[in-house]
Amino acid sequence: MIHLQTSSGSGPMVYAQNGGNAGVIRGRAPEYEWHDLYLFNTSGTFPLIHNDMVRIATHDWRYHVNLNTLQHVIATAFHPMYSELFRVHILSNPQALVYAVALRTARTGKYIAAEGGDRGLLVANRDTIGPWETFKLTLPRSFIVT
Repeated sequence: MIHLQTSSGSGPMVYAQNGGNAGVIRGRAPEYEWHDLYLFNTSGTFPLIHNDMVRIATHDWRYHVNLNTLQHVIATAFHPMYSELFRVHILSNPQALVYAVALRTARTGKYIAAEGGDRGLLVANRDTIGPWETFKLTLPRSFIVT
């Protein structure tokens, strides 16, 4: 389970609207289980390493994140095979379980951006990393290996 927030870290959470089968949006909605997303690192390693390839799924693994024809980030794929692979660009790792990241699609090479106001759909249409393409990724404490 991970949490994604927009770049400031205190910004809106990123979540699958209505728990999936819809767009992946950012907004200041009350805490619900669909704020939890799952990250599958295809290399099988943790902690995350720069350029790791990952897939993202909804809190219940029912829907996997992919792109529609407009390059909107959506959670509608019913199987990981149909989901989008994302390359993780680690911008900083200020705490053990907190990363500042940018996510780049493997298929198009574009970065995900959180443009527009609250409740805006995430889009994968950017060529460079800036504030709108930067996210705070928080892993749960269960990832700590002692």
